[in-house]
Amino acid sequence: MVNPIVSLLAVFTTFFAFYIQYRANERQSAELEKQKSATLYRYVQDSIRTIKEDLKYLTYTKEKITYNYSEAIWYFMMDNINLPDSEENNFGPTFYQLSYVLTLFEPLIDEIEGSEDLDNKQKNRALQEIDGLFESSLNLILKVNFVYAEDQRNISKPLKSRLIVPAKRINSLLKSKLGKYNESVKDVFSDAVFNMKHAAFIKSARLTGTRGTVTFYKSYAEYLQNSKVSPQPESSYNNSFDTESKRIKVLVTEPVRLMSRLPFLERIIFYFHYEEKSYVVDIERSVLEDHIELDLTELGIDKELWRDEFLGKFVFDRKLLEQFVRKFIRINQVIHAAE
Repeated sequence: MVNPIVSLLAVFTTFFAFYIQYRANERQSAELEKQKSATLYRYVQDSIRTIKEDLKYLTYTKEKITYNYSEAIWYFMMDNINLPDSEENNFGPTFYQLSYVLTLFEPLIDEIEGSEDLDNKQKNRALQEIDGLFESSLNLILKVNFVYAEDQRNISKPLKSRLIVPAKRINSLLKSKLGKYNESVKDVFSDAVFNMKHAAFIKSARLTGTRGTVTFYKSYAEYLQNSKVSPQPESSYNNSFDTESKRIKVLVTEPVRLMSRLPFLERIIFYFHYEEKSYVVDIERSVLEDHIELDLTELGIDKELWRDEFLGKFVFDRKLLEQFVRKFIRINQVIHAAE
């Protein structure tokens, strides 16, 4: 009588052991897939950084003045757009550097597109970054071609075949791929906001058209009351905002950082409150670019430009910082009504 029961228990135990092993194998496979995806995404990011470095060190000398990066591309194209074909050898190193960099785009785009290890969100983010890099630099090739080459027959053939046509092809390819993996700009904006520094203390982020609005909690108590995850300690909140200089630094750098990384953002508003003061940051893209005399897209992809030309001047230079604050930030003393 006991034998059937023992047999059933043995069968059940064996089945349960196999099931546990099956689930463990599934988890291990899922973890391996995540690792493959993360490794490939890091490779894509490294490849994009390599292209940025190649562009950053691009130079062109004109009338004993050496230009770098986007300025080098602009002046090189303007000077050589109608150069006779017989003068190809006079293009100099800039021509060969540019033609080489252009060859790096299509293989990378195809690798991203054809990858089975990247999800659509990762593909979209990588393509967005490549598109931003192209728009801020190599798109100047197409702009010069459009503005200055009214008679297409006069364009130098080497310049057309090795720079203009590849640039057109890359531009078209990027637009078609981005259309396929298009992510809601509202999701892109929200992700960018909640991944920035001090994001834990942001109450809400909203995108309306091309205007973004970011609202911080008015106090640590309000943050603590509404926090749905493990809250940051009060010391972290105070260390971030307990002095005027710390608050100003956040309210200057973070809106500009967002605008430099999100080309669709034409206006950004920050609402911030700390103890007896309220702050409203209101920045329009065109006004900001005029004030700092920098292209925001280029600022977003060039770390040295961000460090030297923005942080170095408009955050760490007291006089320029004060000018920035007067132009873009309203600071009010909060007056409490008598009880």
